[in-house]
Amino acid sequence: MIDCIKNKTFFFFRNFTGAFSDGAILFPLLATLSSVSNFSGTLLLLSSAVLYIGSGLFFKVPMSVQPLKAIAIAALSIGASQIEVRVSGCILGCFCIFLTVFKTNELAKKIPQSLIHCIQVALGVILITQGLQFAKTITWLHYGFFTQEFSNELLIFFISVTLVFLTQILKFPFLGLCASLGMLWTMFWSDPTFHTLNNTKATNSLPRIDVILLLVLPQIALTLANSVIGTKDVVNRYYGKIKHRVEIKNLLYSIGFGNIISALIGGLPFCHGSGGVTAHYRGGANHFISNLIMGVFLLLLAFIYFKNGQWLLNYPLPFTATLLIATGIFHLNLARPTWETKHGKIKLILATCVAVFTKNMLLVLGISILAEIFFYFFTKRHTNVKQD
Repeated sequence: MIDCIKNKTFFFFRNFTGAFSDGAILFPLLATLSSVSNFSGTLLLLSSAVLYIGSGLFFKVPMSVQPLKAIAIAALSIGASQIEVRVSGCILGCFCIFLTVFKTNELAKKIPQSLIHCIQVALGVILITQGLQFAKTITWLHYGFFTQEFSNELLIFFISVTLVFLTQILKFPFLGLCASLGMLWTMFWSDPTFHTLNNTKATNSLPRIDVILLLVLPQIALTLANSVIGTKDVVNRYYGKIKHRVEIKNLLYSIGFGNIISALIGGLPFCHGSGGVTAHYRGGANHFISNLIMGVFLLLLAFIYFKNGQWLLNYPLPFTATLLIATGIFHLNLARPTWETKHGKIKLILATCVAVFTKNMLLVLGISILAEIFFYFFTKRHTNVKQD
């Protein structure tokens, strides 16, 4: 009897910690979508809750639900309006449904892994720089002989690196729990200087075609390779190939129909992701009850926001800065396999430079494709010369 209680307690604890382990990217990007693109905080939380619960019940494994990172980060950088983000999510959803008529595995194999890593590195760089930018705006923090802005950046960066280090070494989801604590804290903290600033840059006017392309095209490459093929692979690796429904077409249908519906109601533009599934697994989740735990938590937050009549999803600014930087560092680490290849370092450094100086994901994608073409023909020519 005692052993049974212990086993059930341990089962619940590990799935509880695993439920929040991917919150480090979910909560800050929810807040930035709300503050920058004027999404309703209640609808973002409510749609996230429904997606988490629905994904767990349908796929039967701990399944991540993440904001469309390429779209969210591009929107953050250029100040895309709510309508532009929603149209972009809808286009992506239609594209995913369209892909179901093709052999998606074959299509994904045609996308070089190094190209995906270049996009991930660019995302990581933009996340880090945006986190440092947020850190500068914290008005109450200052120490040492440095300027206030530089003091903020140093301290927040140090905290971010420490959290990443502890998460990696101790295999405990410190980032996810930190993110969840930030969501709870925002309910009771009244000082607006402590929260994400309401810096909406665009109105809900007619969507701009160039902005739509900037949001959608990099996301398509990431979604196909990471959110579909990558997610299926890591689920099979962690949870086996039986007793779940994580198949290519099911993932495409989930992302496709989910984003179309979400775009219509102003909810979360989302995807699944191999990194998110890995985060849940390493956090301890081994049953889809973790999705239900996260979903109920998000439902509770949505109810509190609705009851309080809050529109913007305010989030503690130090938490936002810290988690964006930490997530950016993890994204940089995803590109290690390409960094170790012969020409990989050049490709990644090029993508990093473009991201640093332009913060334009579409330009990163274009330059990275050109780099892939160049090195493909360079390697082919070099091989032919050797054979001659």
